[in-house]
Amino acid sequence: MTAALIFVVFTQQTKAQNPNADLVKNSRPSGDIYRTDIAERLPLEYPHLEERDVLWEKRIWREIDVRELQNHHFAYEKRHFVTILLDALKNNKISAYSTSNDEFTEELSYDEISKVINTCDTSFVTDSESGLVTEVPFTNEFDPKSILRYRIKEVVYFDSKLSRMNHRILGIAPIMNRYDNQNNLIGAVPLCWFYYNDLRNVLAKEPIFNSASDSRSLTWDDVFQIRYYSSFITKESNLKDARLQDLYSGINILYESEKIHENIRNREADLFSEGN
Repeated sequence: MTAALIFVVFTQQTKAQNPNADLVKNSRPSGDIYRTDIAERLPLEYPHLEERDVLWEKRIWREIDVRELQNHHFAYEKRHFVTILLDALKNNKISAYSTSNDEFTEELSYDEISKVINTCDTSFVTDSESGLVTEVPFTNEFDPKSILRYRIKEVVYFDSKLSRMNHRILGIAPIMNRYDNQNNLIGAVPLCWFYYNDLRNVLAKEPIFNSASDSRSLTWDDVFQIRYYSSFITKESNLKDARLQDLYSGINILYESEKIHENIRNREADLFSEGN
């Protein structure tokens, strides 16, 4: 066997043992030791659902507080969840909708959102020689850390084919704190709605920070599908379209939130018994 043939055989054996051998040579620097396919990932399709399959359903509104330990991944320093949403909006991958209602009917542009999150202000500069005071306008750049909560609108329904209660998210809204001219907190309002079905293709390609492992096995779409977060109910569909904070105060809001959650679990048990 000639030297050239030996080299060819050796090269082929090396590639068979190490399919990434070509990546070692002439490759760009990378922070990973293996190739990931996260950029090509697609969300899993929802199972087919028809009206006759749904025995019971309720619209539920929840809020996620990123300051809770179970929700710290929403405020990951290098890539806040709100940054993912706004980048996708800026690049025309998704749409944003007004919070005037929860039906995703009034579309908002990225420029309209920018005017809300990047506020204009004025500072006063005094000339050291003349003593003249000049107004200097400037822009307060949006800080992702200012988003401390997210609102979720979802449908909770009992699937007769599976004999179990399921959750289907309809929309996600970042919540911003509002301040007056003296920097006093006025209240918290949702910035805009993002329709979740449109958002899934983006979230399926975005890894989350996993404190237990640096492996990028979970994406943001996985987070919402497996409900990898802590939340509390703020509203259920009702005749007056009222939120819990409109009807109760203090600790009673949390009691009522837990009561709604308990009622859903009891409803699931009742419907499961009826179906069997």
